[in-house]
Amino acid sequence: MERTNPPNLMANAGVFYVGMLRELALDAKAPEGTRKDWETLRAWLGNQDNELSAMDTDQIGKAWRAYLAIGLAPSHDLQPVFDSVRGRFNTAEAKRDRPPVEIMRVFERLLASDNQIKAKRASDAEAEGEKLAKIIGRRPSTNKKGLWSRQSRSVRGWIFVSVAWAAVALFILTVFDPLDVRHWDWADGRDYLKAMTIMLLPAVAGVLKAAYSTATK
Repeated sequence: MERTNPPNLMANAGVFYVGMLRELALDAKAPEGTRKDWETLRAWLGNQDNELSAMDTDQIGKAWRAYLAIGLAPSHDLQPVFDSVRGRFNTAEAKRDRPPVEIMRVFERLLASDNQIKAKRASDAEAEGEKLAKIIGRRPSTNKKGLWSRQSRSVRGWIFVSVAWAAVALFILTVFDPLDVRHWDWADGRDYLKAMTIMLLPAVAGVLKAAYSTATK
């Protein structure tokens, strides 16, 4: 008989974990967080009667494997398992099946405690910050004569402030996660729009100022 290895067990465990969550949530003594997690999943499934149908289990299975395919474990102990599963499920289909962020957060809580999740997030944020620092450190110098030196002092100041603001904003968004995205693989269109709006504020302000000055000459 073929032995099922840990990656296979993890890849097919989503329906089991959700079933356990459902049973716990239906208990009158269930913690509020457990009930909220089940209600979040139930609303996402469109489930009206608290029973898991074949369609529900299929949707959960696909979403669970798509979550694993990201490769970002909720705890340090589970990271090796996520690493081994990721290569198998990181496909175009997995990207299409990826559930909303709030569902993946429920999946996280099915696998790890709040303290484990918090510690892993801090570690992941630090790693992202180190990667960003390396990228910024490799950027070639833009302090060259030519087109740059021909610009007026105010234009150069505006460009400098815009670039510096964008770099600082990117660092803060990546390391401190004020938008509560945790990892940009999880972000949706609205998250990217918010981030780009914050990063481009000085640039947009400068363009509007220039347009106003031109219009009122």
